[in-house]
Amino acid sequence: MGIESGNSNQEWLITPVQIGANTPFVSYEAESGTLSGGAKVVSLTTVPTTEFTSPQLEASGHAYVNLSATGQSVTWTNNTGQNITFLNVRYSIPDSSGGGGITSTLDLYVNGTYRQAIPVNSIQTWLYETSSDYDGKSQTPSSGNAHVFWDEQQVTISGAYITPGQTITLEKDSANTASYYNIDVIDLENPPAPLTQPANSLSLTTDCGATASSAPTNGTAASGAVDSTSAIQTCINDAESSGQIVWIPKGTFYLNTSTGLTASGVTIEGAGMWYSTIYYNPPLSGSTSTSGASGNGGGINIKGSDWVVDSIWVRHEGAGVWADGTNGVVENSRMSNTWADGININNGNGGSNNNIGNNLTVKNNFVRGSGDDGLAINDASLSGTEPMESPVLLNNTVVAP
Repeated sequence: MGIESGNSNQEWLITPVQIGANTPFVSYEAESGTLSGGAKVVSLTTVPTTEFTSPQLEASGHAYVNLSATGQSVTWTNNTGQNITFLNVRYSIPDSSGGGGITSTLDLYVNGTYRQAIPVNSIQTWLYETSSDYDGKSQTPSSGNAHVFWDEQQVTISGAYITPGQTITLEKDSANTASYYNIDVIDLENPPAPLTQPANSLSLTTDCGATASSAPTNGTAASGAVDSTSAIQTCINDAESSGQIVWIPKGTFYLNTSTGLTASGVTIEGAGMWYSTIYYNPPLSGSTSTSGASGNGGGINIKGSDWVVDSIWVRHEGAGVWADGTNGVVENSRMSNTWADGININNGNGGSNNNIGNNLTVKNNFVRGSGDDGLAINDASLSGTEPMESPVLLNNTVVAP
């Protein structure tokens, strides 16, 4: 902002600034699409009268499209100016009668021609709460009122890419067996090619013996998925000792453990958030809660000095990033459907060497559907902690926390 030279009225000139994150995808709300076959828009039209939630309250823009009969659909035109090779669909389908979710499919059409079936599920949605157990994590419907309705599904487009001007349709067909499909928003994207292994690096596969397994299907690990926890941890340890980079090649690598991975003073790189996946697959305790034994460990818990978290995509974890220390940056990343905060920068928990949060920056990140805060500056007054200095949140987008 400045003053126009020579203007006696001293007119203010406002320099355009970027609002929110600069994302590589374009989001289209379902309610802005073209409806067919009796599909309908459901919107939040009145102020909620209780503390309990609803699908429209949790939806992006507080509205969604309901597909509840065969032949119902919603259609958008690719006006991005790009060839689209990747979709991300935010959706909700019903729970099972006894809780724990169902699996199904939803059909994708390009320019009116069937392209592929998209796998969808409600395995990690539909939790139940009461006034005495607010934000309850029970998966038993009789436990109370439903919340956590929405999940997301990444889709690599099969066949030809979707060119500018072509239409994209999601349709409930006879093969799609869920009683209804609520569609909130789709993200259209053309990801870059996978990155290649950098020099002076150890590959999880060729150097360390980890095994890339099939990607998970409908919220569960692929059949026969190989546990790569030990191999990956050994690779990290070896890279720390040798001063090399840990390289995660294209593929899905499973952690069939409740302890996760630890790393210190090492760089870990991958082929890109669309290609290299670490899938946390712990043995579950039998109920959903905030503990690691229930699959709710944090995505990245980082501390220390001069660290960077760049271009990662965390889904279905506790906090996506929980970070303290000095001179740290979280940037260009995505957090989807986390059970707790999307990104939380803080001053630690008061333990030894874990009591400060200075010069921590969170910039150009996209958070959607967090179970708690989307972004948080958590300057706690716990015993042993020091007040945070110079925390920065810059050009981030938070949707539907």
